[in-house]
Amino acid sequence: MVTEQRPKIIGREILRIDALTEREGHRMGKEWRKRTEARREALVWALHVLLTGDPTQSSGVAVERFLGVLKASAGAST
Repeated sequence: MVTEQRPKIIGREILRIDALTEREGHRMGKEWRKRTEARREALVWALHVLLTGDPTQSSGVAVERFLGVLKASAGAST
């Protein structure tokens, strides 16, 4: 059950980071921004590996499509 939820959990965290960056971006210091970007990149790569099973390729369409669906479903439920 937890395994099935991993992509959604990671995806929600990526979307949370995106919202935080959009909201607080102008107030983020250089180090905070760097840490946030590094965390997002790591989460995107982890999501890519979960979705595609291929750790050798960089993230791409699968991740963006998944995040788009997750964002739309989150918007529909609010």
